[in-house]
Amino acid sequence: MRTDGKVITRVTLLKKRGFWQRLDVQPFLVAYVTLGVLFAVKQWSAFSTLLCLGAAVILQILCWLARFWSAHFDRRIGYFVTSDLVQSTHLLVEPRVHRGRPEIVALRKEHDKFFFEFQCRRYYFDDGEHRFCKLRYPDEFPLSFYLHEGVKGLSTAEVSTKLEQYGQNRLQIPMPSFWELYKEQLTAPLFAFQVFCVILWCLDEMWKYSLMTLGMMLSFEATVVRSRQRSLRELRDMRIQPYPLLAYRDAKWKRVLSDKLVPLDLVALGTSPQGLAVPCDILLLAGKVVVNESLLTGESVPLMKEALRIEESEAARSAGSNGSELQPRTKDKMHVLFGGTMLLQTETPGNDWGSIPPPPGNYCVGCVLRTGFGSAQGKLLRTIMYSSQTASANNRESFLCILFLLVFAVVASAYVLHHGLRDPSRSRYELLLHCVLIITSVIPPELPMQLSLAVQGSLADLAKMGIFCTEPFRIPYAGMLDVCLFDKTGTLTVDRLDFAGLLCTGQDSLTPAENMPKHAILVLAACNSLVSLSGEVSGDPIESAAFRAIGWTLGANNTVYAREGSCRGTRIQILQRHGFDATIQRMSVAVSVSDGESTRTPYLLSLVKGSPESVRGCLREVPPDYDAQYRQLAMDGMRVIALATKELSAEMTHAEIRRLSRGAIECELQFAGFAAFRCPARPDSRGAIKALRKSNHLVAMITGDSLMTALYVALETGICSRRKKNLILCTRPGEAATSDFVWVKPSRAMHGKIENSRKFEAAELPKLGSEYNLAMTGDVLNEYRMRGASLKELLQYVQVFARMTPSQKELVITSLKDAGMYCLMCGDGTNDVGALKQAHVGVALLQSVAKQDTLGSPSAQSRPSLDPQLGSTAANASLRAHASTSTRSHNGDHRRSESSHGPRSGSLLELDNEMPIVRLGDASIASPFTSKRASIASCVDIIRQGRCTLVTTLQMYQILALNCLISAYSLSVLYLEGVKFGDRQMTVTGILIAIAFYFVSRGKPLARLAPQRPPRSMFTPSLFISLVGQFAIHLFALACCTALSQAYLPPDFEVDLKGEFAPNILNTIVFLLSTMQQVSVFLVNYKGEPFMQSITKNKALLYSLLACAFLMLAACLEVSPELNQYMELAALPSWQARWLVFALLSGDFIAAWIWNILVHYLATLSSQRIR
Repeated sequence: MRTDGKVITRVTLLKKRGFWQRLDVQPFLVAYVTLGVLFAVKQWSAFSTLLCLGAAVILQILCWLARFWSAHFDRRIGYFVTSDLVQSTHLLVEPRVHRGRPEIVALRKEHDKFFFEFQCRRYYFDDGEHRFCKLRYPDEFPLSFYLHEGVKGLSTAEVSTKLEQYGQNRLQIPMPSFWELYKEQLTAPLFAFQVFCVILWCLDEMWKYSLMTLGMMLSFEATVVRSRQRSLRELRDMRIQPYPLLAYRDAKWKRVLSDKLVPLDLVALGTSPQGLAVPCDILLLAGKVVVNESLLTGESVPLMKEALRIEESEAARSAGSNGSELQPRTKDKMHVLFGGTMLLQTETPGNDWGSIPPPPGNYCVGCVLRTGFGSAQGKLLRTIMYSSQTASANNRESFLCILFLLVFAVVASAYVLHHGLRDPSRSRYELLLHCVLIITSVIPPELPMQLSLAVQGSLADLAKMGIFCTEPFRIPYAGMLDVCLFDKTGTLTVDRLDFAGLLCTGQDSLTPAENMPKHAILVLAACNSLVSLSGEVSGDPIESAAFRAIGWTLGANNTVYAREGSCRGTRIQILQRHGFDATIQRMSVAVSVSDGESTRTPYLLSLVKGSPESVRGCLREVPPDYDAQYRQLAMDGMRVIALATKELSAEMTHAEIRRLSRGAIECELQFAGFAAFRCPARPDSRGAIKALRKSNHLVAMITGDSLMTALYVALETGICSRRKKNLILCTRPGEAATSDFVWVKPSRAMHGKIENSRKFEAAELPKLGSEYNLAMTGDVLNEYRMRGASLKELLQYVQVFARMTPSQKELVITSLKDAGMYCLMCGDGTNDVGALKQAHVGVALLQSVAKQDTLGSPSAQSRPSLDPQLGSTAANASLRAHASTSTRSHNGDHRRSESSHGPRSGSLLELDNEMPIVRLGDASIASPFTSKRASIASCVDIIRQGRCTLVTTLQMYQILALNCLISAYSLSVLYLEGVKFGDRQMTVTGILIAIAFYFVSRGKPLARLAPQRPPRSMFTPSLFISLVGQFAIHLFALACCTALSQAYLPPDFEVDLKGEFAPNILNTIVFLLSTMQQVSVFLVNYKGEPFMQSITKNKALLYSLLACAFLMLAACLEVSPELNQYMELAALPSWQARWLVFALLSGDFIAAWIWNILVHYLATLSSQRIR
């Protein structure tokens, strides 16, 4: 069954089976009765009966456990699939990839409506559409509904009904007990399998090794549970505690708690000295507020929110319509206060507000839109909780690795079974037990811990650099990247701009601020969304730069005035403001201007600013040098804003002005000049781009700015090469698919001369990309797409994408992904939301995070000090500078916890390795990665860590695979030769190998990115051939070992497969060699440079492996007979035998090392030839 949500892909209707109808009960009951009859009547042997009974019991236990492991299996075992909604009792809900696990949830009924709850959201069944629909909040109704029809306050009965429908306005996160979580961990698939293996090992008389392994697993799972509890406590602490506020109910203002608010409640909002958190998503209906949305987007720039105007809706109604629908996340977000943001400042409206009396006191008035987990804060918490099931590596790679090992294990087990059945005296019980042991050896107990630690260590390291991740599964993707795309303003360039001057028509040079025409000054003074906080002007960087340059002052009640300069005494009253719209790239206001002369009547103006292309279409008359002027400024690297004005009729009243639509204000304008801003590149941008290009990444810029400015910045930062010429893709009107696309030089494109230009040919793109810097605009992108051409062929060769809207940025990312490329997108958390979400690795850079304390953060009074041992690098210096932001929560607590809450999220370490909780304010709701450092060097750090994580994971797979293959061979072929290992031997080597595995996960990335790309899979030809060759070498060494030991065995030696372990020459030599081979596997397959620190830098791993190797060599040479006796080793008969074994151990390691070096050398040569 379909749903309308973006999270759920499919819903299946289910009817619960009765207990005796369940497939984990009924078939097994029949099987047990049948076995009893066969044993009693048919005289089955005890062995056959017990074997079948044991298999049935194990299978039933697996079926019971599988219901916890897989919702799909649970559906097959315990439910009937039905198509009748009325008969259904449950539903199988399947979310999208990386959005949580499938779950079986109860189907409930309320007021004759069916619904279910999944991931803290409610879904109702729509009879008309015949599908489940997400609970609709009243946030997309016509504007007139909020201003005239639907928002008049609620009655007590209406509040009760809405509380039943939407629930309380709380972010209720359940807090399971330790034992509930521990039970969940202990029933996980890998843990259950490992317990099964431990039981088998105990039956095989290796109880010491088995108990050690079981204790290690239980300790790890307990650590995971404690870590999960810390995470849940931290998430609960992020909730806004209920506080009293005023709500208009039963025709009067009442004081209610914020957790009792429901949608369409009419509430009064004020501020407090400590700052006040918005309890839910609220549409502002009266007044004006300044908010800080850093807790959601990470952007600490204060934003002005204005009330939805009644006049606009009245104008729409008089035109015969209900007005446009509310768009709270796009067009109308300037009127919406999102839950979790901080109220910094309010401006109270007048007392005349329709038929509803104003609230007592100085308050703004708003309508509740969304509550609880439906609010913006709830959405971010759901992203943190459900975006990733696990904090481990690639599950597909794990499955393929285990499948590969399983094939070999089954072959080895069949070999033992074949030879065992030929011996009639062989115990069938022991034979079966041994065959099962061989098969189970393919999944070592270290696997889940190692895969978890590899990612957790990377999360902790990134957090120390001020980079937070809400989706840990994306970290290995950072090691696979092909292309990196960057926004320009505030990302590649500094977020603080400098006003360069004004260029008017007919001029060749910029006019400084003090000499600008008055109308241009008026546009810069009033056409903005700046706010005053504690006497300091804050807001958009480009607006702040212009306002500083003209020296005006922000006043109260939407006024600005000049105290000095040519406009001294001028005062502007803003009557109507249309905020900046990224889709049309402009902003406008309607104002009343007073010149300060008491005898002159104030006059009315509309003031507009925006991109030159956008404003051009609004001008009454376009100057002849309009295009040439702004393009020249753009080529000089300037950020260009077009200014325009229009005189309004002096007979219009202020009320009539407020009724004007945006279209009426932004038409028939008179050009006032181009405002130019210098936007220098960040000092470290060029170095970061250089590092990315040297590391074999494609780098491109994707920006909403003009093409010429983008090209200038691309040259400054190194995205485009100065040794190449630039070509711009342009289009001419035509009907053919791509025949009218041409490549034009910037100098010709600036003057619109595209004739006789180079014709576009898709086949020439690789050659053009190597000879020129290619660029294109969003308009050309749309035209190219509309003509049916494939974007995948074009976009990977373009280095500059300019004049891109947010939707076009998202289209570029998705097209590159369709071409099979792994993408990184780096930008801010506002305009680039879609692109950041679509990219494999989306990185949001937070601007001005050091200013949080002045923006009303409630935790500014108490900030934790960071560990001084983090070092003095630039990253750590930046992190200390932003300490208050990176460790903040609503109630001032400063605990550390995890960011993943799946069944495998956890760590063994308390500080260095603990996965950091991603707090509100640390993460942007727009992006999986959030950097507290406003520098693209963060992207380099993420890629370095991603490569390290990817390589660490692959080398773990290789090491585990080789060790398991050697183990399977030892348990099969060598077992038939009489080889057995003692319990003490297994315990000692098990401890040493577990320590080595832990230190493998502690590898750190190198400071510089290497030109080589890391392999993406263990089955990459070079890795797989190396693995197979090493296995062959180790098998040959084991074969030589058994042949060598035959010469030193006593003449009467007989293979006793039934007897207990007893030290002999064969067991001793094979044990020494197999243990040394495990050490060899670590040393040979540790990747090290160029992706991570070499093994000589990972001293803990090196020393642990050398200690193990020296221990084996010392035992071989019998340096300490007491040590050999403790390890249950037999004495070698002569020094010749000892040196032969020593040579065998050394030769095995050297041969494997040479083979690995040779394979990778040939792979490197092959890749260089391909390039």
